Amino acid sequence: MINSTYQDITQQQKALDALKTSEQTFRMLVENIDDIFWIYNSTDKEMKYVGPQENKIMDSKVQDLFTNYESFIARIHPADKKIIHAGVLKILAGKKVNIEYRMFSSDNVIWLLLRSFGQYESSNDKNLIFGLISDITEKKQNERNVLKAILETESREREKFAKELHDALGATLSAIKMSLERLNATDLNQGKRGFYSEHALTLIVQAVNTSREISNNLKPHTLGNFGLIASIEQLCENINKLDGIYVSFNYNDSKIHLDDEIELSIYRILNELVNNSLKYSRAKKAHIEVKLENNKLSLNYKDNGKGFDPKKAISERGSGLKNVISRVKAFGGEIEIKSKINEGMQTMIEIST
Repeated sequence: MINSTYQDITQQQKALDALKTSEQTFRMLVENIDDIFWIYNSTDKEMKYVGPQENKIMDSKVQDLFTNYESFIARIHPADKKIIHAGVLKILAGKKVNIEYRMFSSDNVIWLLLRSFGQYESSNDKNLIFGLISDITEKKQNERNVLKAILETESREREKFAKELHDALGATLSAIKMSLERLNATDLNQGKRGFYSEHALTLIVQAVNTSREISNNLKPHTLGNFGLIASIEQLCENINKLDGIYVSFNYNDSKIHLDDEIELSIYRILNELVNNSLKYSRAKKAHIEVKLENNKLSLNYKDNGKGFDPKKAISERGSGLKNVISRVKAFGGEIEIKSKINEGMQTMIEIST
């Protein structure tokens, strides 16, 4: 009898020790996580346990979610009140939920994740609901930063495409326009008329090829096949077939070869400058000079047109000169634009290669 009683006491003590160890393990676990662990007794309608992180994460109490709902919902962001209301009904119905919502804190708005793992019946016939509340403010901020970076990248790509479209086709389309306008002249003989028709057709083919290259994100075929100097020569040749302006070109090395991106930018810059001379300056002559010395590329462009106020032109004349400046700055280069009314213009560019 005594032995039996001793065994019973021993077993009870082991059970108590095991329970104590289990409770210590449970507390060590839930008190050292970043989330708020909570247990709600839905039978007695009271909180059974709330983790200590509650005071670090929230200004309000978790128990308000069930016992003082009006106080709890008053702190929820207006856009999230509906989803919280629906979520609480699901929790009380013993269903699992996973809800992200915003709550007003003392000095800002925080993002929280409310999770419920369903309803369980305890040994004393009590219905217990287990859940977690996590602070996901940093996660949401990171998501916003990623989204912002994506949108900024897309915006830069759109701007780049717009620059490519403007700079690559501008001079060619202006030349086409001038050729077609010459066809309407009454003093043209049959030979001249045929010349301008053929030249306009050639330029249209070039424009089609260029637009295809832009859509495929390729550089102009002339650059890839013949290099920078030959491409500039072809540009000048196309413009010089028109009666409006003559463009001369000098260089110190016919085999100048730079990084693809730099060559493409130089070519686009010259297209833009020539296009401006065609469209705005009424220039009769323009000159291009390209030099490569001591790993530094110098580009000098000037015309004898009507001139302009550089500051005013940069701010008012669309995106052309702004594109030129931004292309130069993108490679850490230097640019100077000089012009006076009735005294033409000059653009000097230096880029380290």
